[in-house]
Amino acid sequence: MVDGDRVWRRLQELAAHTATPGSGVTRLSFTAEDMRARRQVVAWMRASGLEVGGDEWGNFYGMLRAGKGDGAVMVGSHIDSVPGGGAFDGVLGVVAGLECLDARRHDPAKLRRSLVLAVFAEEEGARFGEVLAGSRAAVDAAAREKVLNAKDASGCTYREAAEAARRELGLPVASGFDLDVHAMLELHIEQGAVLEQAGVELGVVTAIAGIRQYWVRLTGLANHAGATPMSMRMDALAAAAEVVAGVEDLPGGPGSPDTVATVGQLVVSPNAANVIPGEVRFTIDLRDPDREALARCAAALHRLVQEVAGRRGLHCSIADRSAWEPVRCHPALVERLERVCREAGISHRRIFSGAVHDAGVVAQLAPMGMLFVPSAAGRSHCPEEWTGPEAVGKGTRILCTVLADLARGGDG
Repeated sequence: MVDGDRVWRRLQELAAHTATPGSGVTRLSFTAEDMRARRQVVAWMRASGLEVGGDEWGNFYGMLRAGKGDGAVMVGSHIDSVPGGGAFDGVLGVVAGLECLDARRHDPAKLRRSLVLAVFAEEEGARFGEVLAGSRAAVDAAAREKVLNAKDASGCTYREAAEAARRELGLPVASGFDLDVHAMLELHIEQGAVLEQAGVELGVVTAIAGIRQYWVRLTGLANHAGATPMSMRMDALAAAAEVVAGVEDLPGGPGSPDTVATVGQLVVSPNAANVIPGEVRFTIDLRDPDREALARCAAALHRLVQEVAGRRGLHCSIADRSAWEPVRCHPALVERLERVCREAGISHRRIFSGAVHDAGVVAQLAPMGMLFVPSAAGRSHCPEEWTGPEAVGKGTRILCTVLADLARGGDG
């Protein structure tokens, strides 16, 4: 039986492990707050009779081995946070996943596949600047050295912090990926307002959006704000404002109805009240679950920047900041999640994720499915992040049903 009250209590208990009490959850990877939360989760895993281990990349796992040992089904997420974040992002997937394994612990002999709860490190990238660091290091050998050599502000490497954390917890070296993962499921908060506004209880994720991030630089000529006529200016900020306004039109033009575009950082030089800006640097973030729509948007963005700069006599450059490819959830898992929702009488709709997730990395190895619960007012990465206990319980129950079916040998 799934104990929704226990899931809710554990969410609140983990929220207390924060560096900023009263101002949201601040729990950066491998810090004192994170270590307290890790010890708590490890204790819960052991109390549920799970085999607990940690890998060299900062992740740790609770494993319920099947009687037949025919591969494994993985569930999980992360417990690190952004500064001043919320109590549900990532943590819900871990606590709900633990509840699912606990519900199966008395009959492992009936399971065809083992169950693995994965707690991935540094999903947010808030300490070492590497988003999805733990899952990428575990899954993608090409990314491993970059992750392990990443440094925090003090010069500590990810490798050093991860190894120290595993030793402090007293975990044997072990990875859930050693069990030949058959499928991956992740329960997560939506981090948007689509489900709430639609009045729908759960979201079955169809894809994780791809991302293209750029640094744009516009260079004009700094000059006196009072002595330079408007017709003689090479104002980098005025040009940037035109580009920013144009970015808002990309989703409705070359993109798709699912495209989102954001200018999030802007650096103005010399940034003085009485000087015409000579240079502006700013970021542009494009996202879409469709690869072709994302490519069209990126091409249109380059044309926009070049057209504005050329017309105003400015120099421009566009540099790649990061890129993530769209990831499709496995159709059989999408249909299975929908079927279980229907059978349980829970309203649901298909939805894509605009944020990246550890499950999207694991999809390189195995079929992946995701389930969303609503986020109140669409708020996330802030102290106001909230999902009510009823929604948490419903999401956990659907997750457990699908997970148990997969572990018993169901394939679609």
